[in-house]
Amino acid sequence: MLNFLDHLEEKLTLQYHGKLNQKIFDGDKLKPEIRSKLLEIASAWQKFAKIPDNLVHDVILTGGNAQYTFTKYSDIDLHLVIDKYKLFNNKEYVDDYLDDKKTLWSVTRNIKIHGIPVELYAQDKNDKLAAYGVYSLRQNKWLKMPLHNSKYDFSKDINLQKKADELETLVDNLIKAKAPEEDFKNLKKKIKDMRSDALLSGDEFSFNNLIFKEIRNRGVLNKMNKYLQGIRDKALSL
Repeated sequence: MLNFLDHLEEKLTLQYHGKLNQKIFDGDKLKPEIRSKLLEIASAWQKFAKIPDNLVHDVILTGGNAQYTFTKYSDIDLHLVIDKYKLFNNKEYVDDYLDDKKTLWSVTRNIKIHGIPVELYAQDKNDKLAAYGVYSLRQNKWLKMPLHNSKYDFSKDINLQKKADELETLVDNLIKAKAPEEDFKNLKKKIKDMRSDALLSGDEFSFNNLIFKEIRNRGVLNKMNKYLQGIRDKALSL
């Protein structure tokens, strides 16, 4: 019979590894063929989004696959670092335009590196780099090395699963009760604030950062977004 800690270790999606993902890294150096292919993909997305060459400052790899906490749910997060607001004068329009291009690309393409989906994004050159794990493809070096904490053990963090379970149950209950859009907006804001606080802390193992990753891995965020989209589609239908 499994005790509570056994159940915790079995259920959590989060993982911690002694090495970076060796499908794409050789030790802690990005494999040459991976780097070349990612730069090719970034160039294709740049053309798709109609971003001029002179506005692109760098191409970076970040996210789960630039850390020791990658899982089977982790994409390859490929970011173009650009002069975002020289693209158009209207800030809100630029953000919406690039988000739409990102979404359209993701639903019309199925690009993978050794089975790992590649997720494209354009960030402004003045945006702060992620708190942990940022690799420059153009410079072929780490801008921020991910920290290795060999003493961390997810299986001993009882509160982590408890909080993730609570949030997942809350979302399921709201959907079951056909809660209004406003309830989900409030919940999404709390989750967004939680994630922002985690990024500002610069601590990969902060409780809020781990909770965000866990509920994202479980598909809780996607479940909320699909429900909200259903509400909006129904409101526009006749």
